[in-house]
Amino acid sequence: TTAASTLVETAPIVGTLATLLLDSRADPISLVICGDQNKPCHARDALPRRSITLYTCPELLSDDVETSKSQKMMDCWSSLQTGVVNNVGEMGKISAVIFDINAPQEMGQIVHKIFQSGLSRNDLLESEHVVLTMTVDKPIESTWQDSLLERFRTEMALFNPTYHTTVNFGSDASTLLSIGVFSAGNDEFYSRLIKATKAIDVESEILDSKSGVVSYVPDFVPSKFVTNDMYDIEPSIEQWLGQELLAQQAILQFEIKLPKPSIPDKHRVLFNDYSHNWYGTWLPGRVKSSSNNDLYNIALKGGGVREGIERDLIRKFVQSTTPYKFGDRVLIQRGDDNNAEVWHQGSITAANDDGTYKVRLFQDSYGESVVTQDELIHQFEAPDPNESS
Repeated sequence: TTAASTLVETAPIVGTLATLLLDSRADPISLVICGDQNKPCHARDALPRRSITLYTCPELLSDDVETSKSQKMMDCWSSLQTGVVNNVGEMGKISAVIFDINAPQEMGQIVHKIFQSGLSRNDLLESEHVVLTMTVDKPIESTWQDSLLERFRTEMALFNPTYHTTVNFGSDASTLLSIGVFSAGNDEFYSRLIKATKAIDVESEILDSKSGVVSYVPDFVPSKFVTNDMYDIEPSIEQWLGQELLAQQAILQFEIKLPKPSIPDKHRVLFNDYSHNWYGTWLPGRVKSSSNNDLYNIALKGGGVREGIERDLIRKFVQSTTPYKFGDRVLIQRGDDNNAEVWHQGSITAANDDGTYKVRLFQDSYGESVVTQDELIHQFEAPDPNESS
């Protein structure tokens, strides 16, 4: 077997991996990242039926010294992003992102920039998706491809189920095909991965695997409440002596989710119709009316009405008079492209001596902003004081 023949075998291996990892997706749409348009792109044949192909922009491959590298990158990103958005609008959201062996690092940086915004990412990617990269003749752990998948895991899909692993195919080190795998939204990732490697008739090895950064379920509602009389209250020494081999007692603490206070008509509010603790924007309005089942109709500040908004998606507009502190989860006022009032989710990263605050917006992977106290409001609202636990 030669390195060239390994390259030829790339398409069926990657195609089988993507297809079986996306077992619940019928006829998935793939985004394929290629190198020079005049050279082979074997990854195109992995999921050939419905694919969007991005070739490396010619200006990134040219020796033109009159145009700066950063300008070339920006021009290429603008052109490719427009193409991806237009194709997704016609074909549907992307389920698989596949990098060909010949794709350069600059294309990895551009794809990262396309997906780094939470709002753009949710418009372009299915909630369950995979990203596949590949290298030949060298371990993927020390490459830009591995770093890119780590940024997907740590910046773009924080909540489990999220996985990043590497699969090596072949036994000859000189022709070893290493495929980096990132998966989001797949509860059956490991069983599907094992099924895929068995279906590929090539010797393989699954290397180190990492899961999501945050093992947290937003707005978790327990299926069962535990009371005191369900616990073993015998003295601890008797419990210890009475233990049997392999027996185990787990003690967990459950907390009741208290309802939030009702909001009167005409009260100023912010609401979020995206229902996510990390991404999504909050818009200003006033309560027009509410129903007995805790649904609200909100009159938008710019005109129009949103009906049937759940109470958990509404934040009473009450700005704090006490200073914020490091780590506080807040909503941050920012204008959109039309200078309309929009509030973003984020956290306090520093309190400055002049009374301003340094904040980080969750949907923005880069940089921090400085805002005043009037541009902040606590993201989470206290429960109804009339209710008790």
